[in-house]
Amino acid sequence: MFALNMNNNLERLINSIKHEANLLVDEINKKKIITYNEIKQSVFEGRKMEIIEITNKRKEKLLSEYKIKKSKIKLNFKRDLCQHKNEVLNKIKNTIKSKLTNTLSDVLIKETYESIDDHSKYTLFCNFKFKKEVKSYFKEINIKELPNNLIGGLILIRNDGKVIIDNSYLNRFNIFMEKYLTDHIFQ
Repeated sequence: MFALNMNNNLERLINSIKHEANLLVDEINKKKIITYNEIKQSVFEGRKMEIIEITNKRKEKLLSEYKIKKSKIKLNFKRDLCQHKNEVLNKIKNTIKSKLTNTLSDVLIKETYESIDDHSKYTLFCNFKFKKEVKSYFKEINIKELPNNLIGGLILIRNDGKVIIDNSYLNRFNIFMEKYLTDHIFQ
């Protein structure tokens, strides 16, 4: 009976040790799973942050490229628009210049004639092709050729060198350009 009792005690002791060992194995397995999940989560979070960072860099690069392309398009458009405006203005200037060079209005001659008293005190500049027409109004005035760069029209100068009337077409044209075109075209 003593041996039986001892066997029972030994079996209980073995069962108790097995039970404690099973509990320790279960606890180690739980810790292993928790540690695995923590490591997995940190690796996933790290990879996730890496992916987010790469994605953000790509977005920034694309946005930068978009802004550069957009500004180039705007710049090209503005340049083309200015170039077109310049071409239109040059056409207008050339058309006006060619028309003014080949004409002299009677109104302009009469205005100039009526603005002075003693014609002998003045010198009148005009294109030579209009000399006869001007001479019919200004009989006793000294008439000289108007320089080509002034396009046409009339300039009246006193004999002491003071300009009395500058009705040259270049002067009128410049006043027109300054007064009207710059306000409307270059807004």
